[in-house]
Amino acid sequence: MSLKHCIIHAISRDNETAPVQTQLRSDDNQPGDGVLSLYEQLRQAERRSSARQVGQFDPERSDNPFPGLLKDLKAEKISLARISQKLMEHMELALDGFHEPFNARVLFALERAMNQDILSLYWMEHDQAPHVTNELEVEWVEFIDPRQIKAAISVHVSDYEPDTDICYLSYFVSRGEKDLAGCLKDFCCFTTEINTAAETEAFLNIVDRYT
Repeated sequence: MSLKHCIIHAISRDNETAPVQTQLRSDDNQPGDGVLSLYEQLRQAERRSSARQVGQFDPERSDNPFPGLLKDLKAEKISLARISQKLMEHMELALDGFHEPFNARVLFALERAMNQDILSLYWMEHDQAPHVTNELEVEWVEFIDPRQIKAAISVHVSDYEPDTDICYLSYFVSRGEKDLAGCLKDFCCFTTEINTAAETEAFLNIVDRYT
């Protein structure tokens, strides 16, 4: 596995009536040990989830920005940073119907594994925990627990073709997040209508080989 590019953006809603807001980076996060460790833990948490589904983009959805962006990515006409910015703009619209307050970070990654390019995004939220300072005082600190990943979407870029029967899209939202799941499914135009049990097993076997 080789992490080619990684970038993290923020998206939030302060309260139920406030608009969705984004904070976008202009360039990649540097692939240091912290970024690589975070990505690897998120990737493993996604792969191990029993709630993960596989399928394709809904061909009936003409408002889906993914196909055009993937075509440009395969042709090396666009960077991951620019793709992620465009998808965050689309996500902002998709989350308009998710009225609960939230404050999330979204990690986009482009990975090369077994001569295949995989584009992934991970929805992360901070947890809080008590921390004892050097002055022996207790303070609350925020942290991200990759094992508690809320949502993930992965696309096998090398396998993607508009009319293929291959299940190239993986989608996961943690149980109990029904409203968020509906918004993110709408965001990526996910459908399993073309999926069969055999295709699902084949897809997961491929993923296991890559990881």
